[in-house]
Amino acid sequence: MDFKERKEARIEHYEKYVKGWKNRPCIACNGSGYYDHNGSPRCGSCNGTGKEKYKPNATETTEKTSKTT
Repeated sequence: MDFKERKEARIEHYEKYVKGWKNRPCIACNGSGYYDHNGSPRCGSCNGTGKEKYKPNATETTEKTSKTT
């Protein structure tokens, strides 16, 4: 693979899996990464990161653009 083929593959991966996804605090642990504060295990919903990824729907993105204009 030369540079152009790898670049096309990276662009395709970004457009398909990365672009548009955002992070928000995890609902299960409220962003702490743990279920409780007394030595409890890491959150199973977010794997202890405290954040979950979500893809905003089209209405959220259009609201942002209409507010800025």
